[in-house]
Amino acid sequence: MRARDVMSRPVASVRPHASARATATMLVRSGFTEVPVVDAEGLLHGVVSEADLVRALALAPDARDGAGPLVRDVMTPFPAIVGPDADVVEVEQLTRGTGRRSVPVVEHGRLVGVVTRRDLLRAAATSHRNGPTATVPHPVGGS
Repeated sequence: MRARDVMSRPVASVRPHASARATATMLVRSGFTEVPVVDAEGLLHGVVSEADLVRALALAPDARDGAGPLVRDVMTPFPAIVGPDADVVEVEQLTRGTGRRSVPVVEHGRLVGVVTRRDLLRAAATSHRNGPTATVPHPVGGS
């Protein structure tokens, strides 16, 4: 199975010049834990996570919208990436090795998708090559 088979798309993203506070609000509302940072042409510049934003906003707690840090100042630049043809095993190893919850999928320098841990779990749970579907045992004391 390849990254293109499990990746989420279209991808929510932010621009490098976006407000860190506005981006934090977007993450809270969307339920995402991190989001790619791209320019107007879709070229990947980095990834900004909840942890990046908490750190940045803790240092500027009184900043109002439009003031305070920008995403480009707090993002993680040059994140680990994969191409659309990467094997999902490679993607899982990247998430585990980097501690990231998602891996951007890039083709010709442009962001085309994101593989999240949830995407990997969904693929594993529905994969027929892993054998029969697992059953969940009844809780102790249950029927």
